[in-house]
Amino acid sequence: MPLLLSYLNVSNSSNLLADSGFIFQDCLLAGMRRLGWETVLIGPDGSSPLTTSPVIEVDIPDTKYGVRYNFPWAAIEAALRGRRLRPDALLVNQPELALPLSALVDGHVGRRVPLGVYYHAFEVSELLQVAGVAHCLIDGDNLDAAYPKAPEDPHGTTVTETNRNSFSSFTSRYLRSSSRSRARSLTSRSGSSPTWSRR
Repeated sequence: MPLLLSYLNVSNSSNLLADSGFIFQDCLLAGMRRLGWETVLIGPDGSSPLTTSPVIEVDIPDTKYGVRYNFPWAAIEAALRGRRLRPDALLVNQPELALPLSALVDGHVGRRVPLGVYYHAFEVSELLQVAGVAHCLIDGDNLDAAYPKAPEDPHGTTVTETNRNSFSSFTSRYLRSSSRSRARSLTSRSGSSPTWSRR
């Protein structure tokens, strides 16, 4: 049975069931198993109980750049050796992680192992565009991802500015609400009533 080793890069490791990358990979790996593949997922600590795929749990940083550029080479190498895994194919959902994963596994197996890199949101968006379905892809790095573009805004400048303002407004409301909730939670735990001060 061929083995697919999949490296999951997540942006929401504290709540994997709300992480689109995790949900997509879990469905994809289940489909690969139905096609006769064995699958192993490299994922963050705590992901094993949430999937039917065997998991190599690694400590994945929870910052935007940490998940992209901090590759846990030693932990993955130890797991490959310890479990005697010899992958036939690799899958990763973050292009920055493709090269280190490929180099590590190729060296471990002693041959070139095929590697696939995907961006699920963008692929779905392309399919919707081909079908002529109007939609908006919400991605913090691509604030102009909407189809179709307005004729007066072919490069998405206006939609980018609108989305940036909306996102900014949402973020500041969320942070204000979150900090008030945390303050209430802290004071209620200590048994005292909340005190608010103006600065």
